[in-house]
Amino acid sequence: MANYDEKEWREKFENFDRNKDGGVSANELERLLQYVGFNPTQEDLAEYMKQLDKNSDDCITFDEFFPFLKSLKDPSGELLDAFRLHDKNGDGFIDEKELKAIFTSGNFNPNEIDDLFKLVDANNDGKIEYKEFVELFTEMM
Repeated sequence: MANYDEKEWREKFENFDRNKDGGVSANELERLLQYVGFNPTQEDLAEYMKQLDKNSDDCITFDEFFPFLKSLKDPSGELLDAFRLHDKNGDGFIDEKELKAIFTSGNFNPNEIDDLFKLVDANNDGKIEYKEFVELFTEMM
């Protein structure tokens, strides 16, 4: 499922390098991380910059970013697209009603769906976040 085509991802990476200096700054990294399914806070961005910027030049090159990308479960954004499709009210979460709509077309009974929701809702907030959604579908494959 994961697509790690280096040439394809290099082109995508270059699209996020707005000033064409060969790397992405923190602002550019924010948009790139959003593209691959994250919603980073400013604190998250600082941590990603620290983690990914191997030579500490405040710029993430493709060669610094690509190994991180390959560690992701959904780098092509397929699950993000599916998540957004099923997030009917657009609030950034899938609630129990939306999850039931996904699975009622399959061979799940309502009790199984309730159990699945409880299992997937790792932080017990009554909603499934994108990260939880990815975990659910990557474990099923």
